[in-house]
Amino acid sequence: MKSVYKKLEGNWNTDYEYMFKKLWQVKATPSAQVCAWRVMVESLVTKNKLKCKGIILGNDMCPMCGEKEETIRHLFFMCVKWR
Repeated sequence: MKSVYKKLEGNWNTDYEYMFKKLWQVKATPSAQVCAWRVMVESLVTKNKLKCKGIILGNDMCPMCGEKEETIRHLFFMCVKWR
């Protein structure tokens, strides 16, 4: 999982075919693999995605740090409190 994370962290627009192949070869629990896959395809629900769909939450900031908008990239790769 660490190699997949490092690759995604360094290059958000990476070669997905390579990454998908590597992801399923990693020794990790199926739930961890599925979570990593959902991060890769940006299918996790975040406040940013809800706002884009017209669902008003009031505050779309990261619940961990409160400094940036809650997006997949911020939560998994940039949030100083989450990492």
